[in-house]
Amino acid sequence: MNNFLTLLKISLKTNLSSQQAFSTKRKAGSAALLILLICVMGFYVSMLAYQMGKSFAASGMLDMLIMFAVIGGVFFTLLNSIISSFHFIFKSKDHDMLLSLPIKTSEIFLTKMTSVLVLLYAYIAPIYIPFLTVYFIFAGVNAAMVIYAFLGFFFTPLFAFAIGLLIGMLLNSLNSLRFAKPLYIVFFLAFIVLVMTISSNPLKIMQYLSGNSGRIISVASIVYFPYYLLSTAISANNFWAFLGFIAVNVVPLAALVAVSSKYYVKLSSFFARSAKTKKFEYKESANTNVMGVLLKKELKRLISSTNYLINSCIGPLMLIIIVIVNIFTGSLSAMLNAPILAVSLLYIAFTTLLNSPLAVSISLEGETFWIYKSIPVKPSQIITAKLIMQLIIFLPLSLIGTTLLCVVFKVEALGIFMLTLYTLTINAFGAVLGMTIGLKKYNLHYTNEIQVVKQSSAVFITMLIGLLIAASIFAPYMLLGRYISEVWYVAIITVLLAIITYIMYSKLMRTTSEQFNKIN
Repeated sequence: MNNFLTLLKISLKTNLSSQQAFSTKRKAGSAALLILLICVMGFYVSMLAYQMGKSFAASGMLDMLIMFAVIGGVFFTLLNSIISSFHFIFKSKDHDMLLSLPIKTSEIFLTKMTSVLVLLYAYIAPIYIPFLTVYFIFAGVNAAMVIYAFLGFFFTPLFAFAIGLLIGMLLNSLNSLRFAKPLYIVFFLAFIVLVMTISSNPLKIMQYLSGNSGRIISVASIVYFPYYLLSTAISANNFWAFLGFIAVNVVPLAALVAVSSKYYVKLSSFFARSAKTKKFEYKESANTNVMGVLLKKELKRLISSTNYLINSCIGPLMLIIIVIVNIFTGSLSAMLNAPILAVSLLYIAFTTLLNSPLAVSISLEGETFWIYKSIPVKPSQIITAKLIMQLIIFLPLSLIGTTLLCVVFKVEALGIFMLTLYTLTINAFGAVLGMTIGLKKYNLHYTNEIQVVKQSSAVFITMLIGLLIAASIFAPYMLLGRYISEVWYVAIITVLLAIITYIMYSKLMRTTSEQFNKIN
């Protein structure tokens, strides 16, 4: 038991800490950032849940709120288990070290699984709790029902977690196949298109849900039976239904734990081998240009990782998807009740600054970062190569999205010119911002790539700053739009961004050598 608690404490520290050193300030900062994100998400979900609650209360279909709480938590758990949890449990860098210790493999497996579940509970809380709280606001409070809802929170993700791990095992087994990476990317993009389509028509979706609540609940009860059991337990105060809900969630996970704990070493070894199918061959570079070699290395690193590639491209790809969805829904400008140039500023900023591969680029160098310090290359050259890499990836996609915006909404020539300049400028700003964050929030000793690409504080900080800047660009126009034309506003924003980018870039180049020396 002592081994389990010690390993769990270390595992949670590793997940929450963004840097190599677990200083009190850094741990507190990572925890505070996570809490802030959870609170922000919970706030928006609460507003949505309350609006839905009023509609469902009028139609007598409050069970829909329970469905959203359960299905939302399950869906997030399933995605997280497939994409992230599997890698942390079976493919972490610390496996060899842990397996060499005099600790049972079952304790190692349980430690990693528990660590993942703790974070999953933190992530699904802002989905589950608001919907159930709104349910009790409209349906009334009963002590037994509240207990069922409270305990249900801890059992809800278990079945989906087990299924997600199994799917992760299957996908990883197929990872060496030639079609695996393209197929993964296609499915991910299809999911993004679906989400954007749904979110672009909130009113129609709400009307459809209210008008078809009974049918939706019936289908959900058949497709995901655990939801039916928890819904029955809460709405009908049914103790036996709640026991059934516990059994359906616990038994599959317990079976998976029993088998995986027994064969944990073999499974970890198998999945580690499947990730190393390419034989390394030394090849002399035909390119003698330092910048060319560095840039080629950055692009190869980007393409070699599906998660890194998708996370890097998802922002500018979203702009293209948003415009294409708007062709069929016509809701882009109407949704915000603003002129199209102002809306374009918002969406270009949001999608460009949503993420940056440079925020995690330093971290992904891992323990090979020392090579940069041992070769006769200036740190400024390395940083420049990374900046160019992001622009090569982002600029074509962003310009395609901007062009589609201009064509679909028939923007005049001057507007097209200004939006193009704005797109170029904000991409340069995004690259410099991402690199600045990456040099300060690095983690060379991560245990799994997913931890850096999707869960690091650098990713969260980049996302938050991007959202704030996008809002800061759009909001002033809503206040000053009557006094200034759209084109002039775009010009002013572009000039301000260019000045800020130049200042940040100059400081970055001046301090690069000093910051490189601090990284170890």
